[in-house]
Amino acid sequence: MWFCGIPLIVGIGKNLPWFRMAAPEESTQNPARPVGPVRNRFRIQSQNDLARASTLDINRYVLSVQPNIDLIRKDDSFLNDLISIALKIGAPVELDGSVLGHAYYMLRRAGVTVVATGEPHYSRVRGKQVFAKLVRDEIPEHIERHGETTVLAKISKHESRPALIVKLFEEANELLRASNPMEVEAELADLLEVVRSLASATGVSWEDVQATSDRKRTQRGGFDRGVVLMQTAWPKSGTQTERLPEEIPLKSLSQVKESKYGVDLNFASLLAKGASSTFTMQEGGSFKISLTATGLRIEKVEAEVLAEQLIFPGFDNP
Repeated sequence: MWFCGIPLIVGIGKNLPWFRMAAPEESTQNPARPVGPVRNRFRIQSQNDLARASTLDINRYVLSVQPNIDLIRKDDSFLNDLISIALKIGAPVELDGSVLGHAYYMLRRAGVTVVATGEPHYSRVRGKQVFAKLVRDEIPEHIERHGETTVLAKISKHESRPALIVKLFEEANELLRASNPMEVEAELADLLEVVRSLASATGVSWEDVQATSDRKRTQRGGFDRGVVLMQTAWPKSGTQTERLPEEIPLKSLSQVKESKYGVDLNFASLLAKGASSTFTMQEGGSFKISLTATGLRIEKVEAEVLAEQLIFPGFDNP
């Protein structure tokens, strides 16, 4: 690569080659960098090695490719076989060559994870993603089997219950966004697993939880009919009890309450379609709170919008 057309007045020539500074001394020795810490390497230098690689276990190996140059220059048959086998056994490839080489290009284009060991190793991370969330115990190992590295931490034991409650909210939110029966089934399974872990974290027997659940269902029912308790009161003599409409929208249960100390929004105001979650602080400024895939979002509303007051026909409103 060149910088071309440099003005002559600069005095460095019309065309200047582009270059990159060498990596630090300890990084330029091209150590065998791991693609997946839990994988073994299988070295491939010939067509026979490649044939034996096709019998390897799935997701257990890294293919360390150091082929005879004639295998690469002759035609693409060796590379095509390598691509087919790497995809078949789920193996990343460590390639003895450059990222500018034809072999690297062919492998990457086919969707194979490739590390070019002939390149200096710079202190940087590619494809970095930050999650910072509780996951199932075997998820890190599953990720590493596919060639990525992980950075792990562990929640302290005395905070395991609130951490699992956070996970419960996350999974419930994902269930809310599920769009087909298979997704619903998967998210319900995740919710159940979090509840199981909550029982374990608090020293409660899961069998006892199930027994208590069955007993409460027998005594008080479940949540199958969608019954909503709006309010209670002692009736005056001779008066009839107010009856709710047969069906009401969830947004009818939303509440936004303001005081000099702050604003309280119930869960229905965040989840129900068409519910109001906008409020104006007494000191001025209107805000809207909404639920996202990862938590709550607070947005400043430019126009002065007053929070809606909820009116329920037939009830005493505060």
